[in-house]
Amino acid sequence: MKFLIFVLFGLLHMWSRNLLSSPRRRGSIFKIQRWIPTFVGMTMLLWPSFSLASESADQNFFYFQTQLKNFEKSHNASLIRRFNENNRKPLSGLSKKEKRFQKEYKELKKNFSYWNEVYHLKQALIETYKGVGAGSKPAQAVRNLCRGEPMCSPRPTHGSATTQMEDEANRLAIKLIQGIMRLAEEYKINTFPLVHNFLINFGLAKRGACKHWAEDILKIIEGIPRDYFVAYWAEHKPGSIAEHNVAVLAPAGATLRDGLLIDPWRTAGKPFWIRVDADHHQWKPWAFYEPK
Repeated sequence: MKFLIFVLFGLLHMWSRNLLSSPRRRGSIFKIQRWIPTFVGMTMLLWPSFSLASESADQNFFYFQTQLKNFEKSHNASLIRRFNENNRKPLSGLSKKEKRFQKEYKELKKNFSYWNEVYHLKQALIETYKGVGAGSKPAQAVRNLCRGEPMCSPRPTHGSATTQMEDEANRLAIKLIQGIMRLAEEYKINTFPLVHNFLINFGLAKRGACKHWAEDILKIIEGIPRDYFVAYWAEHKPGSIAEHNVAVLAPAGATLRDGLLIDPWRTAGKPFWIRVDADHHQWKPWAFYEPK
């Protein structure tokens, strides 16, 4: 991206110099040349935005965290407090400048909130993987190691490239947070989980029960190439009134209980995850879903 920007600047500069050879065009081209430094300055000013294209959870999280802190430090504290207290309601009595600040602040908070979720989900996946040791062979190469053992997923047994595992965790975290946000809108989640279940039972809502979340999240995971994490469908007390279903990501070769469950149902569409062995439910793999 940086290379392309400077190539564009070079071509623009050469074009303006060639046109200057014509006396009739010198006046208009001089105006263009006056804007070249502005163009370069704006490019450098907006350069952090171009770097976000890498979609690195770590870089974007710390970038927006810094931007948000700097914004709050450089603006009136009472105004920031009013923005936070009336986050969903339009404030009255704001000047045009203050309205622009409010719009910028909301956008910064939105971006920070998104990358905050992505970053911490990525870290949770990395910690889950490292918590049961590391491996070298991709999961696909050992996919048959646990045939017949429902609580086991195939896992490499030797040292692996940590960066590859972290890149995979980064991709998973981005796609999962994006997917959870999209599903919450599709399900039209605007109430408590059990209330939404009643709406489904009475035909007032189509999807949004825990089994729908598990199904759709697993579809998202299945669409992401993986070597270091395996997906499970886990269930708690199947067939009872307390039945619950979740998607689980476990390190390849570890047991389901070593995995990380993804369960936005219990938080009404907000991203939620926890280690399976730290949750109060008794999770077991659903027999009709083969770990993938």
